[in-house]
Amino acid sequence: MSDSRPNSPPPNKHPAWTPRIWFGMRFGDVMKLLREGRFRVSLSRIHMPLLLLPVAVVNSILYWCQQLLFGRAIAEMQLPAPLVIVGHFRSGTTHLYELLARDPRSIAPTTFQCFAPNHFLLTQSWLPKFLRWLMPTKRPMDNMTIGLERPQEDEFAMVAMGGPTMYRRMAFPNEPPVDLSTLDMEGIPPRKENRLRERLTWFYKAVTLKTERRLLVKAPPHTGRIAWLAEQFPGAQFLHIVRDPSAMIPSLERTWRVLDLTQAFQTPDGDKDYLPLIEETFERMFASFRESQATLKAGQLHEIRYEDLIADPLNTLEEVYRELQLGDFGAARPAIQEYLNSLADYRPNQLAQVSSDGVGESEIWQWYRETYGYGKGS
Repeated sequence: MSDSRPNSPPPNKHPAWTPRIWFGMRFGDVMKLLREGRFRVSLSRIHMPLLLLPVAVVNSILYWCQQLLFGRAIAEMQLPAPLVIVGHFRSGTTHLYELLARDPRSIAPTTFQCFAPNHFLLTQSWLPKFLRWLMPTKRPMDNMTIGLERPQEDEFAMVAMGGPTMYRRMAFPNEPPVDLSTLDMEGIPPRKENRLRERLTWFYKAVTLKTERRLLVKAPPHTGRIAWLAEQFPGAQFLHIVRDPSAMIPSLERTWRVLDLTQAFQTPDGDKDYLPLIEETFERMFASFRESQATLKAGQLHEIRYEDLIADPLNTLEEVYRELQLGDFGAARPAIQEYLNSLADYRPNQLAQVSSDGVGESEIWQWYRETYGYGKGS
């Protein structure tokens, strides 16, 4: 596939020594991941598991040290109800997350915490200083600034903790996708559901240990889990962001292609068609989301449009604070404004939009378009 296509990924700018999303895993979880992919590692990428395995041994040792020092305190603490940002992949969840994370009354998991959940309580005060020079400064799919101290989605923590998540498919993208049942919790084996619950609860507690700030998290896969999350974390609130599918689809196609290129243990198929995966994940998440809305209490869910957030961010966020009763927006406004000012020179990737007639003809896609005002031709 030619790199001249508007939606094609840039050349792989991740050097061999740059840590991938698997580099926070423990040894046993790495071996399980490799077995799951039937050890089909491409010869050109053999350096990745060779670098990963000794790091995983260190992660395992640090994990047990962390458990020894903090395990009891984490187990006994009362977890505050989280505010969860949900929305389809590439709907603007990251931008919304960055804005809300500026509120000094909130605490959001950092990139280091999400990529090193097995030992961050021991190492977050010193290890990021040594890792910073290894890390890229921009996300490869959209040029957004990244950093070990920036907010990050907790689904990556599930990867590093060996939990079930569809993100595991990026290790071996030429194989059938795995753990799609975690997108709607339908038919998920009890063992995997318990594993997801235990790891998510532990991670949330570890992030909020010794703080009384409101926990703020985001992950697109949570969109189809809102009823399940509300059951696991009583009092949880949800902020849902929506976006025109004709913009989301090409952006997501590029994202999966870039992530597979940079993260996989095998050379991804350059002619891979990502639309079937996009269709299935969308339909799983939003069929569940649609059904789950009725189970939530008043004031537990609020929805915004990406287009409104971009056009008028402060007023859109002030409405969020009012509807979800998050407190005085004035306390968060200065820091949010400062962050918005820092984005003045940011230029997103320009991708060719796709026709609404070309994809998503199922009833769930139609429901999404009609409900949120993205009709065909909009």
